[in-house]
Amino acid sequence: MVGIKSVVRIQSVTESVCQVLQSRRLGGWAVCLEATPRGLRRVEIRDDVDDLCCTPGGSTRPPSMAAVAILEHVRSELESYFSGCTSPFLAPLDLGDLGTSFQRRVWSRLLEIPYGEVLGYGDVAHDVGSPRAVRAVGQAVARNPLPVIVPCHRVVGSDGRLTGFGCGLPLKVRLLEIEGVPLGPPTGSEAGRKVLLARQRPVRGRASCFRR
Repeated sequence: MVGIKSVVRIQSVTESVCQVLQSRRLGGWAVCLEATPRGLRRVEIRDDVDDLCCTPGGSTRPPSMAAVAILEHVRSELESYFSGCTSPFLAPLDLGDLGTSFQRRVWSRLLEIPYGEVLGYGDVAHDVGSPRAVRAVGQAVARNPLPVIVPCHRVVGSDGRLTGFGCGLPLKVRLLEIEGVPLGPPTGSEAGRKVLLARQRPVRGRASCFRR
């Protein structure tokens, strides 16, 4: 593996470690991981390191070894994922104070979507108890701070179209291909491509906590 750089940022209250990576084991994508001693805080994935929005500053203080261990755990799990491993992500998450209560319910539901399966935005809205809040679900999906880990790429339009993805549709296509989800041919744009399998009926109930 080739790590482009690794840097540390100390926030005003909580120590936060940020690491930037790019390697063949990560599918060639540039990945920014941020963690606290409590868990993974943020994931950003782009085509190139220069396209990442994260700009962590340096510090003379030593990083939290607990946070560094979490980053190494996540890095290893991501490498396994991009190589085709179907094992779930098990690193602890630190999202308790991020987003609204509705957004956290949506993110919790995304964690329940199995590998290689997809749901529609309307299905997710139904599952979190707000069947009319399809647009709000879309906004929550777009603001997911942990793409891939919290698998927002497994949410598609009601007609199977891929619609949007915060990290770019080419990555969404690649993630679904890794998971073996059959896709239709391009139709002028990646957003117009469709998933070619019947979607699984949504599971009733919702997760109550992000830490696993």
